[in-house]
Amino acid sequence: MGKVQLIDASHFDQEAKQGLFSRQLRKTLGSKRREIPFDKKQDILRLLSEFEDAATRTVVENGEERAVVVSRIYPTRHFGFRKITVERPLRLDFQASSERISRLEDERAFRNLAVSKKRGAAKAKDEEAGRAQQAAIRALLAELPGERYLDRTEFEAVLGKAAKRAELELAAPIEKAILSALSDRNDEAEICRDKNGHPEPDPELRDTESVPLGGRRRDVLRAGGETARPRCMDRHHPPGPPGRGGRARGVRDQLQPLLLRVPAASAAGGDPGGHPGGRDGDRRHAAGGGRVTGRDARTKCRHLTRQCRYSGSTLREDRRKLLHG
Repeated sequence: MGKVQLIDASHFDQEAKQGLFSRQLRKTLGSKRREIPFDKKQDILRLLSEFEDAATRTVVENGEERAVVVSRIYPTRHFGFRKITVERPLRLDFQASSERISRLEDERAFRNLAVSKKRGAAKAKDEEAGRAQQAAIRALLAELPGERYLDRTEFEAVLGKAAKRAELELAAPIEKAILSALSDRNDEAEICRDKNGHPEPDPELRDTESVPLGGRRRDVLRAGGETARPRCMDRHHPPGPPGRGGRARGVRDQLQPLLLRVPAASAAGGDPGGHPGGRDGDRRHAAGGGRVTGRDARTKCRHLTRQCRYSGSTLREDRRKLLHG
C-alpha cells in the first residue's frame, strides 16, 4: 500500500508580512500576492526527502515561539472513497380522474400515435388511424372507475379488463404512457415490483453517499449529505490578545464623527451617493475645509479599516452604514 505526504505551507503572519514558507510580494502579480523564496523551497524539498510524519517547524506568534506540525503521512486508502447509491422503492397510486387523463397528451408515446414518417396518402392514412386510436384510448380511460388504487398490479388488471371489453389492444409503450399519466407518488401506496417480484427504485428519491475505504457505513453516513473528506492539517488557532478589541474600539470612535456628518453632506445636493455637485463640489468642500463629503468619508473609512484588521460585527456594521447610508 502506498503512502501520501502532506506538507502544510499555509502559515502566514499578516502583520510581519512573512510566513513559514513564504513572504509577501512587494507588488502583486495578478492574483498572486506571495512568493516562496529559494531557501524555503529547499526546506520544503528537505521535508519531502526526509519523509517524516509529524515533522515540525518553529514559528513566532504574538512574540512567542511555538512548534507547528507541517508534515503528515497517510496511507493512500485514507483518501479513497467508495460511492454508494441509496435506492428507495417506488410507491404510486393510480386514478382515472379528468386531471390525470389530460396528462396523457404530454406523453410522447401517445402523441406519436398521430405522427407518421411516410409520405403522401400513406402518411395521411396512418395519421388518421392514429388519431382514431387516441380517441378510443381517451374513451376507454373515461369509462374507468374514478376510485384511487394503491396497488399498481390491481390497477393494471382493471385497465386490462376494460381494454378487452372495448376490443382495444394496448401496446407496451402505450400502456406505460397511460400508467405514467394516471399515477402520482404516494408514501402509503404499495411498492411497485417488476416481473420478477423485485422492488422498483424511485429515480427521484435516489441518493449517493461517499464512504471512506475501510470505514464502516453506519459510522460515516449522515442523513441528507455526504461524508466530509478528512481534515488532515487542521490546527487550533488561539484567540488574539485582549488589546486588539481596544484597538477596534479606537477605530470605531474615529468613525463615529464621520457617520454623523455623512447625512449632512448627502443632503447638500448632487448625486444620490452623497457627492455634492459632483467632482467640482468635492473640490470646493475639500478646499474650504468645511463639511466632509461622501467621497471623503468613504476614503477615510477605507483607510481606517485597513489600519485595523478587526472582523467584529460592530465595525462591519459601522462601515456598512457609512458606505450605504
